[in-house]
Amino acid sequence: MASRNFSVRLFEIDKEGSLEPILGVDEDYFAGAVPNVGDTYSRPGLEDYTFYAVQRRIFVDCHGGASGWLVIVRKLDATFLLENVVSAWQEDNQFWLDTEEQEKLDELEKKANQKGSPEWQRIQNEERDKHRPHHKLTSREGRVLRFMIAHPDCLTSDTISEAGERTMATLAKVGVVQTGGKDHRGIREWSVTDEGRAEVERIDTYRNWKF
Repeated sequence: MASRNFSVRLFEIDKEGSLEPILGVDEDYFAGAVPNVGDTYSRPGLEDYTFYAVQRRIFVDCHGGASGWLVIVRKLDATFLLENVVSAWQEDNQFWLDTEEQEKLDELEKKANQKGSPEWQRIQNEERDKHRPHHKLTSREGRVLRFMIAHPDCLTSDTISEAGERTMATLAKVGVVQTGGKDHRGIREWSVTDEGRAEVERIDTYRNWKF
């Protein structure tokens, strides 16, 4: 550690008076203040926090190398109060993190509610895309589907406006209509499926979306 230009170095003192380096940092690590006698330093470990009492604070004026503060600390037995201090600190940290996150969400919501803003436009586009049609029907195929919904008694291609057997087969292929039996003339009958009705609803919602 001697080769590092740390301005604050913490040493733990044991019962025999030996010093063991435990931390080397700059002053800003401690929010700009060097730990002083009477302070307690909490250090996170693998499982829990370790607490140290500051015994001495000495400024080492080292002309041959880096000068700085040498802080001597002694390990403390954790008490209920000290453990509560850490818990309270962490809970307070979480409170402010949650507050900051909520403020960000509120700001986004505010922007989203400003009609015409980029955020509002993005949300509108996302909502509209939820209703994007699933099948790439041509205009004619769409009109045939609408006619069948409006005229459920028209079941054969010769009674359905703009329909032909090829058009009906295309609609059946994507699942918006289905074939049934045959009428008294022997002509195939068709009916609209639930997916067909849903597709028309999607088309109308997507086309008529109000931004």
